Amino acid sequence: MTYQFRNVLKAVRGEETISEVVTAKDNLDTGVAFADIIYSVPHYHLKTIETYHLVSGKLRIWVGTETYVLKKPGQCVLIPKGAVHRAESLEAGKPARVLVTSIPAWTPEDYHYPTDE
Repeated sequence: MTYQFRNVLKAVRGEETISEVVTAKDNLDTGVAFADIIYSVPHYHLKTIETYHLVSGKLRIWVGTETYVLKKPGQCVLIPKGAVHRAESLEAGKPARVLVTSIPAWTPEDYHYPTDE
């Protein structure tokens, strides 16, 4: 299956590639991206609610004090705005692919690190 990506972003911290399909510039009030995650560092969004839908691989996600393990395609986790979260592939060196939906559409300006406060 082929997707047309609007932007492809490499994480500044962590080991993650984000390929955006629908962005804030589309003015659809939602965002859609694929994230290939080996690991992401703790971060949060003040404006965005995200849902991670597992496409392939296996992924552990920490949201606040909760931990979730996604092992089957289609499993998902809702990440409320303001919740510190991070993720890590359970397969060493192999990224898990996640379909990320966000409301409203994610922007780089709404990516915050708890350690930056």
